[in-house]
Amino acid sequence: DLAEVSAVYCYARAVPATSADASGTGLEIGYVGKTGDMGRQDAEHEARGDFAGYGFDIVLIRRSDELLTRTEVKADLIETFSPVLNDLLRSIECGEVS
Repeated sequence: DLAEVSAVYCYARAVPATSADASGTGLEIGYVGKTGDMGRQDAEHEARGDFAGYGFDIVLIRRSDELLTRTEVKADLIETFSPVLNDLLRSIECGEVS
């Protein structure tokens, strides 16, 4: 159960690992977010259909109780991976759910 779990999270999908993938992970990070309640945040994304049709079937979660840490980690991940949906969903992003 992820209710009340504070975290930074990534929605991703598996892709063939290539030499162009500097991380070598074989993952495409599609969205990076932060929340004070992972269960509620996931339900909101699901209700809005934010990721429908993109094939993101992997959710990576890094627990963190500290808001400042979540904010910094989210910014670092966005800078590193440039997830396409962060730009597309910016207009409806309503901040951290808690």
